[in-house]
Amino acid sequence: MIVFKGITNYPYMMVNLLRLKLPDQTILDIDRETTEYSIDENGSFYMEWHRPYVWDGEDMLPIPTDSLEDASFFELEVEDDADEDYYVTVKHLIVNDITIL
Repeated sequence: MIVFKGITNYPYMMVNLLRLKLPDQTILDIDRETTEYSIDENGSFYMEWHRPYVWDGEDMLPIPTDSLEDASFFELEVEDDADEDYYVTVKHLIVNDITIL
C-alpha cells in the first residue's frame, strides 16, 4: 500500500502515476489497482493506493521494496484531462511501510 498526505486545490484527485527515483537514478513509474482518498475543506488530503505495482509500459511488476530504502520522491503525473491549474503537493509519502517523504 502507498499512503500520501498533502494539499490540493480541487475537491478530487487526478493523479495518474507516482514516480520514484532510486539511488542508481532509475525512475520507477508506480500505478495501482484502486484508490481511496479524502480531502477536507482546506484542501488537505489523505490518499491510499491499494495493490500498487511498477508499470514498465507493458507489464505490471512488483515494487522492488529492497531498493526503496534510499529512494526519493520524483513527481506525480496527473491525468491528461486535469484542469490546467490543478495541483497536488505531497508532504508525506509511505510506500510499502517505507517512508520516502
